[in-house]
Amino acid sequence: MSLSRTRFRVAGSGPSIATALGTRVSYALSEPASVSFRVERALSGRRVGARCVRTTRTNRRARRCTRYSVLRGGFAHSGKAGQNAFRFSGRLGGRKLAPGRYRLRGLATDKAGNKSLLKRTGFRIVRR
Repeated sequence: MSLSRTRFRVAGSGPSIATALGTRVSYALSEPASVSFRVERALSGRRVGARCVRTTRTNRRARRCTRYSVLRGGFAHSGKAGQNAFRFSGRLGGRKLAPGRYRLRGLATDKAGNKSLLKRTGFRIVRR
C-alpha cells in the first residue's frame, strides 16, 4: 500500500473516499477482496519495558516513544485482482481529521474469509 502524497489537507466535506481532494491510496491484490481501512493517530508515550504506554505521573521520566491509537470508524473498498486505487479525503466518520501524524492501515479479506497481512503507511494532515 502506498500514498501519492504523505502530507495533505482534509476535504471540507464529503465521505472518506473522495474524488477530488486528499491523497491517492494504491494497493495490489492477487484476487478480488474487500479491503477494510482504519486510521491510527500518533500519540506521545513513554517506554515501559518493551512497550510504549500512555504517560503517567510514575513513568513521566522514562524514555519517550510514539504510540498509535486506533480511531473510531473506518471505511472499506472493494478491490479487484491487480492494481487498485482510490482517493482518501482525510475524513473519517463524517468528521475531519485534526492536523497531526497518522497511519492508514488496510486488511484485505477474500470471499473464502482468508485475510492478508496488515499493511500500514504513515501520513500527515496539515492546515494549509
